[in-house]
Amino acid sequence: MVRYSHQITKQKQPKQRFYLRFFTGGFKMSVITFVCAGQMNSAITFPAFENGHEVRLVGSPLDRDIIDGLKKDNFHITLKRTLHDGIKYYQIEELEEALKGADLVLGGVTGSAMKFFQCYQRTFQYLQ
Repeated sequence: MVRYSHQITKQKQPKQRFYLRFFTGGFKMSVITFVCAGQMNSAITFPAFENGHEVRLVGSPLDRDIIDGLKKDNFHITLKRTLHDGIKYYQIEELEEALKGADLVLGGVTGSAMKFFQCYQRTFQYLQ
């Protein structure tokens, strides 16, 4: 049977998964720490912040210029977008402070940044 796009949109949508409910306000306000300030993690800060969560963004050793720029004017130099006022920015040396009280820790890293995996190792050591 062939289905056309207008028929598919009328079907019942599956229930949202946990992570979708988390970012769309289905849970209480939480503290979310994003480790590494690349384009992916920084883009995910939009729905998290807009749904009332406290957002912290920690830069990897590769993200020093990004975090410095964000602290200055909230503009992300590689994403080419202005992030929300109210997001807290941290350099990798401030990781422990950024993880205090976090309800959720998210990490996003590309293949080129994998050599800086120690920032994740430090994150996991702190969380244990």
